[in-house]
Amino acid sequence: MSTEDSIPELTFDDLCIERDSFSNAYLIAHSTISPIYLPLVKAGICLSLAVLSASILPLYQMFFSSVMIPVIAISFFILLALFFMIVWPGIIKGRGAKIFDSNQLISLPFSASFFKSFFEITNEKEIIRQYWTEIDRSLETKNMFIILGGEQRPLVLIEKKHLSDEQQTKLSSFLEKVLIYKHKKTK
Repeated sequence: MSTEDSIPELTFDDLCIERDSFSNAYLIAHSTISPIYLPLVKAGICLSLAVLSASILPLYQMFFSSVMIPVIAISFFILLALFFMIVWPGIIKGRGAKIFDSNQLISLPFSASFFKSFFEITNEKEIIRQYWTEIDRSLETKNMFIILGGEQRPLVLIEKKHLSDEQQTKLSSFLEKVLIYKHKKTK
């Protein structure tokens, strides 16, 4: 370890993660993989297919005596759009809740120390060190910081309610500095 990495630039103590917060962070992380993962985009595709099905109704009626198949297709795509808008986010949050429940170490109170080359998560049972080169991206929302892509802990969550305004600003600027082009602020 180099001397520049022996002293943390930022340290936060007495942090904890709640199940609901983790499942919300999991949904946010899942939705930012690609635009296609957004429920609104999936619903939009389904509604476009419903409109396309409706546009062939006159042509279908001209060649066949019934319009039952296009009406079924329209209904199916509208129901699928509603599924993606209403049910799908709950399914993804449920996956996040299962991950949280399956790893009891996530719920333990922890400290986070941020160095130039890596960060460490420390609780009473473990010390996790993840280097910035292992991280895919970080997200900053109104309520939380989410760091994604590490080997030992693929989703690290730090809720802003545990940090002062000054600490939030410092962490945000630090993540922008160490994760150039990988740190994204969302609404």
